[in-house]
Amino acid sequence: MYAFAYFTPTIIKTFGYSVVQTQLHSVPPWAAAFGLCLIMAYFSDKAGLRFPFVLFGNAILLTGLIILRVTHHHFSLQYAGICLTVMGAMGAQSSAVCWYLMNLRGHKQRAMGSGFMIAFGNVGGIIAPFAFLSKFAPEYKTGYAICLAMAVVGTVSAGVYALLVVRERSTKYGNDDPDDNREYLSL
Repeated sequence: MYAFAYFTPTIIKTFGYSVVQTQLHSVPPWAAAFGLCLIMAYFSDKAGLRFPFVLFGNAILLTGLIILRVTHHHFSLQYAGICLTVMGAMGAQSSAVCWYLMNLRGHKQRAMGSGFMIAFGNVGGIIAPFAFLSKFAPEYKTGYAICLAMAVVGTVSAGVYALLVVRERSTKYGNDDPDDNREYLSL
């Protein structure tokens, strides 16, 4: 997420635009991502599920990154790749944060959990400036490879988390703790 938050204008500038045109062309991917986030939030809330929407966002993200990694010198396809990447990253990220926080009990756990998740996610801000160096322009193979690797890690992590939620939901401890909400853990 950070790589594209910081470097979308840098990537678009390699298409030969002026500074103003670059900034203007940086807006549509984020507007599309906003629209997709709203749609995904609505339907995930209706379905009462988050995991399929995290996977959907990750599939869009991976598609966009693959397009960017293998396509060079084809503006329309590269721009579509940028749009898909930003849309997928934002959609998956917002769904994953919501999913994780919904599975925590009480205000204290949610406060600590959201702080942990956001802090861990901010590590991308440390890596991002080194991924899209100007010496790698315009292909940015290293940056796209790092983003692809992180997207795969995110997808696998979501799958592992889903398995842990399923396992936790099915575990029977036999206690009568009224605060025990394992049966309410959300997928």
